[in-house]
Amino acid sequence: MTQAEEIGRKLQSVDGPLMGLLGMELVSIVAGKATIQMTVREDMLNGGGACQGGLIFALADQAFAYACMSGNQLGVTLSADVVFNNPARLGDLLSADATVLIEGGRTATCDVVVRNQADTTIAHFRGVHYRIKQTLL
Repeated sequence: MTQAEEIGRKLQSVDGPLMGLLGMELVSIVAGKATIQMTVREDMLNGGGACQGGLIFALADQAFAYACMSGNQLGVTLSADVVFNNPARLGDLLSADATVLIEGGRTATCDVVVRNQADTTIAHFRGVHYRIKQTLL
């Protein structure tokens, strides 16, 4: 098991209840990258029949955190923005693919693209992670 995989397992020991509630599953984690999936359920829909944006944000934010902490540096979100490109619908399998783009000492900038099973882009998320002086392992 790689260090990033060990970190993913450690993070899931804390995040498990929230991830379970939303049906999120960690698909992969390597240094600087993570993918988390979630299937859109009926209880996740808004009045227009699309997945609530906050749930898509939560999925992207989870992948962001795992990618940023995959190098064994604990941190917190300094800022995060999202652009919703297309609606996610009932039954869609959403994949949030996070990639750390810039590592600048105490901060890291990460992009997350959320796509459905047809490879349609649902949302773009960009976050800045502030690293505190503490390791996970």
